[in-house]
Amino acid sequence: MPTTALHTDSAPQAGEIQTLCQMLIERTAALCEARNYRRIALYGAGRHTLPIIRQPWQWHDVRVVAILDDSPRVPALRGVPVIRPHDLTLHPPGSIHAIVISSDTYESEIYERATRNPALRGIPLLRIYSEPAPARPSPADIYARLITRWGLTETDARWLAENRDERHDATLPMLPPERTELHLRRYEFAARYVAGRHVVDAACGTGYGSSLLSIQGRAASVTGIDIEPRATDYATRRFGSPNTRFMCASATATGLPASSFDVGVSFETIEHIQDAKGLIEEFARILKPRGTLVLSTPNNAGLTKHHVHTFTQQSLGELLDTRFTDIQWHGQWARTEPAAAEPAAGIRPIEPGESPEYLIAVATPRK
Repeated sequence: MPTTALHTDSAPQAGEIQTLCQMLIERTAALCEARNYRRIALYGAGRHTLPIIRQPWQWHDVRVVAILDDSPRVPALRGVPVIRPHDLTLHPPGSIHAIVISSDTYESEIYERATRNPALRGIPLLRIYSEPAPARPSPADIYARLITRWGLTETDARWLAENRDERHDATLPMLPPERTELHLRRYEFAARYVAGRHVVDAACGTGYGSSLLSIQGRAASVTGIDIEPRATDYATRRFGSPNTRFMCASATATGLPASSFDVGVSFETIEHIQDAKGLIEEFARILKPRGTLVLSTPNNAGLTKHHVHTFTQQSLGELLDTRFTDIQWHGQWARTEPAAAEPAAGIRPIEPGESPEYLIAVATPRK
């Protein structure tokens, strides 16, 4: 009886692998048609993509309108523009219906990068060779879980569910674990600088990071600042303590006394603020002469509806150099297992030529 199964008593032959790959690509094209994803982008500009730019998509009334590549080497492939992922923000909202990861070697790696890229947020991601991750929980699902499992009030649960992309609580199950870990590990990195010192956490959000600096880092005091009063109210009730307080203020005009803090922390903030220089000026003002600034930002991730700046190591260094000195650079890469010499999982000094996903600068004020 004829069968299409691969041999079980030996390694698959090259022709069998090619046939299976084509079947999986065809399945993905049919899925796009079924879900009405008529305009898609292929993520990956390598050898895998060139043969599938037109088919089997066109057969299913699906069109490849862009090819995403983190470091484009050519402007187009077979007439389709090759762009960096963050350039999708230049397209009208809704003009790309889905993104298909196009790599038979690095699919998981590219998929993880795509899930963390703010410019791709809200666009469905499809994988050809692996099962996709479970659908992202809806705000309603998160709202119900926060009440029934974690005992939050309806008001807090609703606010957190609706604002999870901007001010989530990393101690609660609101975002994928890999994204939550990125935030927590930055604070773990900063915790090594704060023992016995007075700390200000600018744009502290819901306050979980300020609490980590206080408890795990053993800071003498932590002052968390956020411009959103709902966030500081939540932070005060959930994470406030005798040595951890929260106040509503702008990170560029805190109203705090000059030279009053030993350590300043600000993660994933500077790219959101129009007056980026004002943030650096304010830290230089409120930190003591031998104080420490620990600041992070995505590495050249592009502009989005929330990110009004995009920084490279060079451009951020030039800005910091106006008021800070002794800048030490660390990079953050998403992964689960720390190396023995790392201060926090996935964070280590940047080697020449490396391009981490996130930049972390440690610097001292010029006084």
